[in-house]
Amino acid sequence: MNYDEKLKAAEEKLKKAETTFKRLKALNDKKTRTEETRKKVLAGAALLNFMSKTTDEKTKNYLIELLKRNLEPKDFEYLNSRI
Repeated sequence: MNYDEKLKAAEEKLKKAETTFKRLKALNDKKTRTEETRKKVLAGAALLNFMSKTTDEKTKNYLIELLKRNLEPKDFEYLNSRI
């Protein structure tokens, strides 16, 4: 195998490796987003479940303030109108 053939073979190998890397990175990114979404849904469900059952107004008001400080205003308004 001469130099040009070796160079071409190396370029093809590099392209395959880059394609594999991009595919694996995309899969990993999707998995990470899915896990993050699940974590948020579960935490939100637990919070809403607790708030629907508690009679402690001080705790409920604290949690509402926590949501208000950590959500976008439009998201808080949407959620607050349904709590």
